[in-house]
Amino acid sequence: MRQIFCLIFLFIATLAHAQTVNEIVDNCLKALENKDIQTLRKEYPTLYLQFVKEVEPNYINAGKSVSNLDYKQAFSNLYELISEGYMFDEIRNDNNFQNLHGLDEWGNFIGYIDSITANYNNELRKELNKIQYEDQGIRLLLLNVQKSKGLSNPTTLLIREEMEQVDSINAIRVQQLIDEFGWLGESEIGSEANQTLFLAIQHVDDLIVQEKYLPLLEQAVKEGNAEAWQFAFLTDRILMNQGKFQVYGTQMIIGENPEDSYIVPLQNPEKVDELRHEVGLEPLNDYLREEDMEWDLEKYKANLPRVLKLYEKRNSKNRGCNLNCVSKA
Repeated sequence: MRQIFCLIFLFIATLAHAQTVNEIVDNCLKALENKDIQTLRKEYPTLYLQFVKEVEPNYINAGKSVSNLDYKQAFSNLYELISEGYMFDEIRNDNNFQNLHGLDEWGNFIGYIDSITANYNNELRKELNKIQYEDQGIRLLLLNVQKSKGLSNPTTLLIREEMEQVDSINAIRVQQLIDEFGWLGESEIGSEANQTLFLAIQHVDDLIVQEKYLPLLEQAVKEGNAEAWQFAFLTDRILMNQGKFQVYGTQMIIGENPEDSYIVPLQNPEKVDELRHEVGLEPLNDYLREEDMEWDLEKYKANLPRVLKLYEKRNSKNRGCNLNCVSKA
């Protein structure tokens, strides 16, 4: 399920219309200015959930329907939202839906949620959801600050350091869970928590860990406990961290100047869209467009000598996914 990453990359485009998200970002920046790390770590996990509320169509439409007293439509949107695996816990206490609580259908709706979550390991689900909110929240904050202040701004670098620390801590915990329980599927922990297993391994700046869990992820895909696109992203991340050519075109390097931005070299550029289709990814040009880049095979080949020099330079200086590495996961 890639909707989470599509939402993330809508963040910058919609930020100006999301005042509550702006307020959380401002709170995070004030905490950084005051060196108040405790407040920072309390704020940025809320950023992701608030962002989802402000851009997820079913959530938005449900809120509008409540305001318009169209409760039937509100419940229709809420059921659709739940079917996508979002907000099982948060929606119960959401003030936007307070007017629904006295209706008989509200009891049916909560019963429906309970019937789904009754089959889950809810202790693990809630723990992994918390990890996901941290993982995605700090990245939303970083995307905002990179856009407004630049890649090498001191505030950007501080947030990057916090992100790397969060990634390291979360990866340790997720490794413990995978080692104990295996790669749990959606039917066992829900879709959000299931995605968190992938996110934590994908984002950790530790090639040894990524290489260790790639075969487990591959097996999980075969068993229906993970998505093929997740295997594609982790495969490409590992290859990039090894300084090699990627397969699926999921990894980009973004520089301060447009001429320094490029897609990590490809093993088989002629067949990249075919390979992407096999794992459920959109065409490469659609993917790159969100970073104001394009995919043109002939231009790629013509620029490859220059790109290889940039890539070799990066590999000689950096380990793992450095500040300028970009992907949707």
